[in-house]
Amino acid sequence: VAEVALVFIASLYGYLILPAVQLLWINLLTDGLPALALGVDPQSGEVMAQPPRESDQGIIGREMLGLIGGIGAVTTSALLVLMSVTLGGAPETTPYAMTMVFTSFVFLEFVGLYVIRWLRQTPTLSNPWLLLAVGVSAGLQLAVVYTPLNRYFGTVPLTVTDWGIIGLVLAVCLPAYMAVAVLASRFAQ
Repeated sequence: VAEVALVFIASLYGYLILPAVQLLWINLLTDGLPALALGVDPQSGEVMAQPPRESDQGIIGREMLGLIGGIGAVTTSALLVLMSVTLGGAPETTPYAMTMVFTSFVFLEFVGLYVIRWLRQTPTLSNPWLLLAVGVSAGLQLAVVYTPLNRYFGTVPLTVTDWGIIGLVLAVCLPAYMAVAVLASRFAQ
């Protein structure tokens, strides 16, 4: 949801903030190795004590819709603000702004993954394969920012200050994601 909304809203203002190669890379990093590692996640909470869903209900229930919409809205809002700040009034997208939004998006996906696990009462360190997958994916993201691969992705190296800004975005989004998760869970009941 956030990818589509961010690209759509930015394009309304004439900005191509995430080119196709970056969108594909985001999907590869966040849905590749971490998704495989989730396959060996331990049982979460009292999953077997929960009754099955009704046969007339869809696979995506109210809670999941709330999570998708809420986390998507938070991510889109945060990245639009980041885009605006990093563009600094430039009339077209700059490689710096693209790199900041692109890298923030990847790390926000990892934050969202761990918030969903928290909601499901799955201990953070219970799946070493997931930690490894997220670590490798983060390393690959750093490679497309700091190595000659950056010319293929349209990225530029980030400074310590830039990482501080990304950290601020993550710090703002983490509690917002957690609030969305709690609200979606409560309203689904």
